[in-house]
Amino acid sequence: MIDERLGIAAAAIAQPDRLAVQDDFGTRLTYGELDRLVNQVIHAFQSLGIGPGSHIALLTENRAETVLVHQAAYRGGLYFTPLNPRLRPAEIEYVLRDSTSSVLVADVLHRGLADEAAAAAGVRVIGAGGVGVDDLLAVAAGESSDPVPYQFGSVMAYTSGTTGVPKGVIRERVRPSPDQLKAMFTFGLRTNMDPDHDRHLATAPLYHGGPLITVFHSMNLGGSVHVMSRFDPERTLQLIEELEITSAYMVPTMYHRLLALPDEVRSRYRLGSLRTVLHTGAPCPIETKERMLDWFGPVMYECYAATEGYGTYTVCTPDDARSHPGTVGKPPAGVISIQDGVGNELPTGETGLVYARTLPGFTPFRYKDDPAKTKEAYGKAKDAYTVGDVGYLDADGYLYLTDRASDMIISGSVNIYPAESERALLQHPAVADVGVIGVPDPEWGERVVAVVQAGAPVADPEGLATELMAFCRDRIATYKCPKQVFFFDDLERDPSGKLRKRHLRERLAALLETAP
Repeated sequence: MIDERLGIAAAAIAQPDRLAVQDDFGTRLTYGELDRLVNQVIHAFQSLGIGPGSHIALLTENRAETVLVHQAAYRGGLYFTPLNPRLRPAEIEYVLRDSTSSVLVADVLHRGLADEAAAAAGVRVIGAGGVGVDDLLAVAAGESSDPVPYQFGSVMAYTSGTTGVPKGVIRERVRPSPDQLKAMFTFGLRTNMDPDHDRHLATAPLYHGGPLITVFHSMNLGGSVHVMSRFDPERTLQLIEELEITSAYMVPTMYHRLLALPDEVRSRYRLGSLRTVLHTGAPCPIETKERMLDWFGPVMYECYAATEGYGTYTVCTPDDARSHPGTVGKPPAGVISIQDGVGNELPTGETGLVYARTLPGFTPFRYKDDPAKTKEAYGKAKDAYTVGDVGYLDADGYLYLTDRASDMIISGSVNIYPAESERALLQHPAVADVGVIGVPDPEWGERVVAVVQAGAPVADPEGLATELMAFCRDRIATYKCPKQVFFFDDLERDPSGKLRKRHLRERLAALLETAP
């Protein structure tokens, strides 16, 4: 039986003076200090009437206090929703109302945004890392630090809302079995994190599940975490060398920006301490993965997971990436199946919707107040669901993701998955980022269009557009390549690296309406 005191609580006993978390703002907490603060914050929540089963929302910068509040919410048995600070007040108001949050925890950097949204939703704001009479840490300072037994909270994340408004993903709070606890608290070992002295670099926003969970995995091993306030390519390399970082979480967009650094900058830093660089979320082009493996060494791991899922479906090791280019890993037997959308399982090698099975002992998810969307995700299956990913399993059992069903383009009755064009275009040295979408076409139904974020100012947009279309046609079938190329300054990806295709379509539609 696993000890009741888990994660940072166990580390606080074994190594109270070991660094737990530090950030770019100068905050530095040992495991003993962090564990004490977590207990005090839980008692502070309880004194405000916020106990197990209550819901809170968080609006914070990447900082040590973010980790503190998330740990307190999980140990205290709360449902908690991390919020993207780039959201507008009305968007935050919607989530606060929809999630029935009791309070919004905000830091001083986002206090104005928090106050406006919370006032509209009728929700109280308390601070985290800020100042004021209702500052959470000030309230917690007067509370007991007596240990609080684990109540196992649950993240209630919101989908990106590719159609309509975002939907909350709910999984009821349950106490995991001993085997499930062991799997949850030792996941880092599957991706080669250092079991004794992990030093983790959090490069991505912690309001997204992937970066946050990876921080938890490091701390479950008693690791020390440095939280970057925001990603900067050269600063990342500098921190890896200075702090002798052993693990990091990134997204493929970060790989592109690292690889775009001049050779003299890339060669300036020693990266030999790395054991694990983990990514998930967005697909990583094969060429990009291979270039990172050549540079960073055999430390590149990839996971396939989803907001709706509990845990990770697959882990792609560096050896897997070399032997099966493009795979996201080999799922355990019975976890992943490929179906045609009406419940029929497809044979090996055929492309279809990816269905994941709910792991034994875990409660299935549901979309809040949307039984129709929940039913659609499960289809005819009772214990397996799809989030709209499209892919196939090869003869060796490795999973390959080809695209999202919702992003598919139908041109001349032919199905086109834009990820292929995006992967090809990303290999052009002038392309920093790209999104390929379909726009209405009177002859073909839809035509393929690329929207490119260039790595430098474009002196001749028409000439570069022609060059990129030819570049793509040299690499993949012509019908999959863009017929037009437009240039935007920023393509707006979410923290997992996924392109916000709905927003991109709206921006492009507005541009096409005003074009001569």
